[in-house]
Amino acid sequence: MKAARIAVVMCAGLGLLACGQEADPTTPDINTKPEEEEETEEVADIPITLQAALADFGSCMNLEVWVKTGVYKLYGAELLDENGNGTNCMGCHSAPAGGVIWSDDVFATFEAHTKLPTIMRLVTGTVDERGQFNDLVPANRYNEKGTGQCLPTDTCHPEYTLPTHLQNALVEFVDESLDRWHSDTCNAPYTTEEE
Repeated sequence: MKAARIAVVMCAGLGLLACGQEADPTTPDINTKPEEEEETEEVADIPITLQAALADFGSCMNLEVWVKTGVYKLYGAELLDENGNGTNCMGCHSAPAGGVIWSDDVFATFEAHTKLPTIMRLVTGTVDERGQFNDLVPANRYNEKGTGQCLPTDTCHPEYTLPTHLQNALVEFVDESLDRWHSDTCNAPYTTEEE
């Protein structure tokens, strides 16, 4: 009799399943091993878009690099029109024209280049095999614009070839900025080879 009572108490304490009874479907399952974590599905990274990458790159661009590379001097690059009359980039682009601004206000010109549409003159995007944004690369737009072909029906930019020191300044600024963006060292001090 004492053994029968112990069995009844044990069945009540351990639950009906342990005694061969069916479980109550309204009773929730209890995790008896709380140290085991539930498996979670990995969430795939959402690919970054070109627009988001440009905004991130723009915030990584550094005024010190802009000045020390000498790229800011492009505002005064001399151009000759078809009649031999001289002008410079600032002559047409001191206010935004054609999505570009070049003025003797170094900070304003730099700020304009950190945002759309002007930033696209410095870098452009590539895509992967699925057509998704992949990376930013140099656009070389300023170095190539003056030598581009123009249809007679287009409003054409005056032809020009930037002086070598400005071509080099653009390449150096963009390469340095991309290196900083890729390595997440946007605020690192900038030193030139002469320093």
